[in-house]
Amino acid sequence: WNATTRQITHPPPGLKTNVKVIVEYDDNLFNMKYHDGTNVSLADIVFSFILTFDRADPASPLYDRSYVPAFKAFRSTFGGFRIVSEDPLVIEYYTNVTYLDAEWIAADAATAFYPWSSINYAAMPWHMIAIGMLAEMDGKAAFSSDKAQSLNVEWLNYIAGPSLQILYDELE
Repeated sequence: WNATTRQITHPPPGLKTNVKVIVEYDDNLFNMKYHDGTNVSLADIVFSFILTFDRADPASPLYDRSYVPAFKAFRSTFGGFRIVSEDPLVIEYYTNVTYLDAEWIAADAATAFYPWSSINYAAMPWHMIAIGMLAEMDGKAAFSSDKAQSLNVEWLNYIAGPSLQILYDELE
């Protein structure tokens, strides 16, 4: 993801990884529902990775310096992914994470794309996270406590407190 051009990019030239995992997801993946009744979608998966890269890029309005160390750790092993098929969902995942048991490597790759076990926010569809993104971009709240404190804004909380009104206003 390139925060400046707002486009999904290819991995850098010459990038090599040790492992390629091909995951074919359950046919019912996109029939699974979130707590708000909406179905899991491919957008949830792609959006999660966009947010992952956006928060670590100084060119993004979502940049958060406190997030950068976690991103660097992730980026040191993540090579990229390619959506091979949407129905059924098949994803090639390129990584440098290795274990003695291949099953662990496959499990890590497979769960990297489940929206509820993603790098950013668990159990939330893209459209809920996007409301928080709008609040952060408008300077009203922030995803991390560090950024909220440095900007003197609310730390986003999706279930209680003052940020609920902020999220509601962004939704409106």
